[in-house]
Amino acid sequence: MEVFVSLQKPNGEYVYRDTKLENDMSFQIESYGTYRLRYYTKDDNGNQAEKIYTIAAKDAYAPTLLYNGKDSIMLSVGEQINYTSALSNVIVLDERDENPQVFVLVISPELSVETLTETGAVSTYTFERKGTYCLRYYAMDSYYNVTTKDVTIVVK
Repeated sequence: MEVFVSLQKPNGEYVYRDTKLENDMSFQIESYGTYRLRYYTKDDNGNQAEKIYTIAAKDAYAPTLLYNGKDSIMLSVGEQINYTSALSNVIVLDERDENPQVFVLVISPELSVETLTETGAVSTYTFERKGTYCLRYYAMDSYYNVTTKDVTIVVK
């Protein structure tokens, strides 16, 4: 009996399509995503057997977040921080993902979290009480790999 193989890339292209299995067959993973590998055989009576495998090529590396601001900031009650000025202190790089997302969060002393977003409803945060806050930069790629950078904000 002969065994045949089909190997489909994440973009739908075939590396092998209904090709007779040979000892020297190989392939190289060229992109992230799910590859589909199918082996099958058929006997003279038309009976068929197959085995299907999926190979997941995943990005396991978090983006790099470069921060060029102060690690601790002193503010007074009533002062604000906004998304644009906060984001101006970071650069996010990812060799494997073209569009990592960046979020800016403010965590209050009571541990409530406010997300500052460029296009969302909240783009500024006013510090209304004294205490130690955390400004968290949060970068995430399309495979949910995350990196963060925390900055302490002391409000007097």
